[in-house]
Amino acid sequence: EAEGLMRRIIFGAVSICYVGYLLVGLFAYMMFGSAVNGDVLKSGFSSGDTLVAGARGSMAMLAIISYPLNLHPARDCVEHVSAALFGFPAARPGQAPLFRHLLQTFTFWGGSLALALVVTDLGIVFEIVGATMGVLVVFALPGILLFRQSTGALTRLAALFLIAIAATVCVAALSVDLAAIFH
Repeated sequence: EAEGLMRRIIFGAVSICYVGYLLVGLFAYMMFGSAVNGDVLKSGFSSGDTLVAGARGSMAMLAIISYPLNLHPARDCVEHVSAALFGFPAARPGQAPLFRHLLQTFTFWGGSLALALVVTDLGIVFEIVGATMGVLVVFALPGILLFRQSTGALTRLAALFLIAIAATVCVAALSVDLAAIFH
């Protein structure tokens, strides 16, 4: 009973978010079309506009606050994958030996800094995230989960097909995005 209620609540919440995002995107596209820059804050706003300055400041604050929150689970994932690959025991989050902890942290930080210095268009960043994480969530993860759960040959073949689509779309989209960056 409680599990069914929770499923309905989750479905309702996700549906509301989906419809909201869909409507905002649809009406914004109908109104502005391709005139919108990938970085919406650069789309014809005056540099002296206090609302735009406030929005930029809020986005900067969001980035500053969310970076450590995203770094923590990412570092934990790297710790567990590294432990599995190299045969050392995985440490609990935040408990890795100091050298490994610093190596993981500065690798993420250095990669983020390099990306920020090379890519000046926020739209490209969103395209890269969509090309990787969007494909992962939509195609790869369902394929991997289906493959692990199934025993039938046809179902496993369908799962491998999803994974192959994910790999193809990811490589193609990243190739286009990287060509745009370095062109």
